[in-house]
Amino acid sequence: MSQRLFAEQAVVEFSEEGKRRLAEQMPHRSITICQDETFHPEPCLVAIEQVSNDILEEQYSTKRDVEAWTMACCWTYALASSTGCSKAAFSA
Repeated sequence: MSQRLFAEQAVVEFSEEGKRRLAEQMPHRSITICQDETFHPEPCLVAIEQVSNDILEEQYSTKRDVEAWTMACCWTYALASSTGCSKAAFSA
């Protein structure tokens, strides 16, 4: 394994271990995800966590309908569900 790949793998492992260690200490909580859109040069669907203002997802889309938002937020919902966030936060 090259030195670069070894270093990259070490960083990823350190990150994953840190997230696991911190997650064990954090209480589960519900989050609210807000929808936003930006236009540069085409529409970009943006999912933002309301309290921290963290951007959870950005995805370019030619459409801005329910189906487009559902597809854009699938990964975000899966991540939130796996970390104990409430599904109700994703209700329209």
